[in-house]
Amino acid sequence: MARLSLRSFFAWQSRPVPQFWLFRVRAEFHEQARGKLRGNLFDRDPTFIGKFSELFALETGGSAPLLVKRIRAQKEADYVRRYFRCQGKREFFGSMRLAEIGINCPEPIGYAVSLMPWSRADSLFLCRFLPQAIKSTQWMRQGPPTREWVMNAVARDMGRMLEHNLFHRDVHTENLLVLPAAETVEAALYWIDNDIRPFGRSRRTLKREQFLKRWFEVGYLTPEEKAQFAAELPERPAGD
Repeated sequence: MARLSLRSFFAWQSRPVPQFWLFRVRAEFHEQARGKLRGNLFDRDPTFIGKFSELFALETGGSAPLLVKRIRAQKEADYVRRYFRCQGKREFFGSMRLAEIGINCPEPIGYAVSLMPWSRADSLFLCRFLPQAIKSTQWMRQGPPTREWVMNAVARDMGRMLEHNLFHRDVHTENLLVLPAAETVEAALYWIDNDIRPFGRSRRTLKREQFLKRWFEVGYLTPEEKAQFAAELPERPAGD
């Protein structure tokens, strides 16, 4: 991964519950992020609600809003792990790595960790908000051509991850967004919740099978679609 320049700052929030955050953001976004991430960010209704997170879209006055994902601790170990490998940090560096190898994801900006030991709020992940994006499941309901388009795009990106010995730990359709085509731009697949793990070349076949297993857990894939998808995902990269 190319060398990153990260800037740090602290932020205190009194509502809805007291929080003290340590932010780490890319240097080129430091001034913009620092100006928007002060005050009571979460004293409002979230834009989206996930199983273990809430997402808040913040207007920045720039070309794209900022999305702040507030992540809750899921188990006791998270209260300790947050200080060296919190979920927000993993998603930030995972997104940076995917972008580096040419896989689309909302532009990562930074992350933050809670410095309140008893807080259920574990960490934050900061990225660009894509207000026009829709879930891949919604896109696939439009008919066979869009289903095939998603299958081919996922197989292409999974193949690229395998080529670079990377494994996405949370592969499923809820973590795939589609940015519909505009007048001059083709539709594009975007990956979110990017918790990425490297693996050795000797484990590539195993990771390919794990990719297939997780993707095939999608209940509405037909046997024919599963077979086609498996054929599209290469056993090993060309020239390996």
